Amino acid sequence: AEEALPASKDREAAVEAAQTDVDAANAAQLAAAQALSAADEARKAATAAAKVAKDALAAFEPEYLQATEVRDAQAKKLEDFKVKSVGNFEFLRDNAATATANTG
Repeated sequence: AEEALPASKDREAAVEAAQTDVDAANAAQLAAAQALSAADEARKAATAAAKVAKDALAAFEPEYLQATEVRDAQAKKLEDFKVKSVGNFEFLRDNAATATANTG
């Protein structure tokens, strides 16, 4: 009977160790399930944010195209002004200086 007692304690210790391992495995599984759930929620949020950004870009594109057309038209007007008006001014200025030098 005394020999059975240590074996019984060994089995009890083995059962307790196994139960500890099972509890740890269950806790790890729960943590992994929670992490998976959090990652899935983050993926859903990122997908929704990407859709919102894509929709905003699509909504902005016509405004962007119009703004660039206006910018290009204004840049052309500026270039025309530089070529014509400033060019004429410089021509008159240079000719006036030459005419003054010739008459003087």
